[in-house]
Amino acid sequence: MTKPEWPTVNDLLNSLLNASKLVDGTTLGEKMNRAEEGIYIEDCFHIDSLHYEGYTLEEEKRHQANIGIMNDLRNEILNQGYSLLRNVLTSGCDIVGYGFPNPQSKEREMIPPSVWAFSNIDYEKNAVYDYQKNILYAGLVFSLITSPPPMTPPETGASFPGRRSLIAAVKQEMERRAKCKEMILTLEGEARYLSEWAEVQFPGKQTPTPKTIENALRNLYRELKNTHPSFPRNNRV
Repeated sequence: MTKPEWPTVNDLLNSLLNASKLVDGTTLGEKMNRAEEGIYIEDCFHIDSLHYEGYTLEEEKRHQANIGIMNDLRNEILNQGYSLLRNVLTSGCDIVGYGFPNPQSKEREMIPPSVWAFSNIDYEKNAVYDYQKNILYAGLVFSLITSPPPMTPPETGASFPGRRSLIAAVKQEMERRAKCKEMILTLEGEARYLSEWAEVQFPGKQTPTPKTIENALRNLYRELKNTHPSFPRNNRV
C-alpha cells in the first residue's frame, strides 16, 4: 500500500469540509472555522466578565444562548461532513479506506465500500464498528483510487463451477460502474467490457463471455439504467 493521502478519518473529514463549496462561495470548512472561532471568543469574553461584580444573570443567559447557537451551527456542519464522507466512501469511486481487521493484524486491508453504509465511524478512535459495537477495522487511513481495486473471486463449488461463480463479482462491478457513471450506453458494450475486466481481474479463471453476462445481468442493467439516468461518461460502444 502506498502512503495514504489522509492518515486518519478526521483528516479526510476536514479535507472534504474544505473542498465543499457553498452557494455563497465559501466552504463548509471556513464555516466551521468561524463557528469554532466564535465559540472561543465568546468563552474568553465570558471568563473575563466573571471577574467583574457587575456581571448579571441576563448577561449569563445571553452568553449561554450565543454558545448554544454556535454549537448548533458547528454540529450542523459536522453532520453534513459525516454524511458527505459516508457517501464518498460508500460509492467506492474516488477514495478507498484501509484498516486493521483485528489487533493481531500486521498489515491493513482494503475496506469494502459496502461496510461504510452499515457501520458506525468513531472519529476519536479512528475506527469503524458494526451496530453491535464490535470493531470492524482500526487504524484507518484513506487513499485516492484511479481504478477499481482488485477483487477476490468467490469460492467455487460443485453447484456454481467456472464462469457462473464469477457472475457475482461481475454484478458488483456493474453496480459500482453505475454509481460512478461509467457504464456503457448499450448492454452489449457493457457486457464486452465486463468480460475483458474479469479476464484481467481473475487470471487463470474461466471468466464469463459477453453473451453470458448479457443473459445473466440483462434485468440488472435495465434497473441500473433507470436508477442512474445520468450515466454514462463513456461513448456508445
